[in-house]
Amino acid sequence: KLSIERNRLQQKELEEKALSSLTEEQQLKEKLTLLISYTKQLKEQVAKEISLKKCQNRRINIMGEINTL
Repeated sequence: KLSIERNRLQQKELEEKALSSLTEEQQLKEKLTLLISYTKQLKEQVAKEISLKKCQNRRINIMGEINTL
């Protein structure tokens, strides 16, 4: 009987942990989406600054992993 109770308790703890993990995952996805948005805005601002100051107002493209976000 102790073994059965222990298994039930472990199962309940695992279910709570899974629910907690899902909640945390959702919160992290929202933060990631926000960070990606800010990163893209920053990329555009940097490209405009470089274009104006260094390239006589020609259009420039920033290359690299930032474009895969």
